[in-house]
Amino acid sequence: MTSDRLCCKKIIIILGGSVLNIIKKMIVMFSVIFSIATITSSIYQLSIGISKDGNLHIIDRAVLVLIGVLTVTLFDNIKCKSKVLSVIVPYMISISIVFFYVWLSSFWEELHPNAYRDVFFNFTALAIVVFVFLSIKHKITKRN
Repeated sequence: MTSDRLCCKKIIIILGGSVLNIIKKMIVMFSVIFSIATITSSIYQLSIGISKDGNLHIIDRAVLVLIGVLTVTLFDNIKCKSKVLSVIVPYMISISIVFFYVWLSSFWEELHPNAYRDVFFNFTALAIVVFVFLSIKHKITKRN
């Protein structure tokens, strides 16, 4: 069996057996991260004299946090025999969603000329950090 078939098989298993547990973890992770991001943003905005946060900005934050949670979940759950595929598959899924959301947001907000480039660099750097963190976490839990 080829490694890409194993990867697809793992995706199917994830979507089948433990979907409820994964969804519960994603809801908790989303809630915590969104709350922290919103509170931090509110404190910052109030400290510089901005007393209102637009609904569109809050929805954007929610979507970006959801994409982040999805990315962490994909990196944490998609495992292939090939370590390279274990990184590339979740990254490609996530970056595609990010680019789609940037494109979608262009319908209600004017995008910066370098929006796609900027989001690519920022997301890729964050994805690397997430992958390294999860790799360390897996090594620690594997030892115990």
